Amino acid sequence: TPTTFFIAHVAPSSHMRYCHAMETTRMMFARAVNVRLEQIGLSKGEFAAKLGISQATLSNRLAGRRRLDTDHMDSMAQALGFKDAFAFIAYAKSLDEMAAA
Repeated sequence: TPTTFFIAHVAPSSHMRYCHAMETTRMMFARAVNVRLEQIGLSKGEFAAKLGISQATLSNRLAGRRRLDTDHMDSMAQALGFKDAFAFIAYAKSLDEMAAA
């Protein structure tokens, strides 16, 4: 039916936009983690230890090879001195805006 076709046609597109937005946020988050670690003089190994994970797990999460959910993002943000992932993402966005200017 036309309705079924419309739903089947729209859903993949919406899902693709959602996935693209999540990937963009993850990449921005990862760049900001690297900048923040440099600012505070913490190595990735030290940061991973602070989070209670291996450096490989940290690198894989930041690179998108392992799941990076909001709990992980909150833990990372708090370990970097931010209230939560939302505050850290605002910081990350400001870094991207400064780089684009």
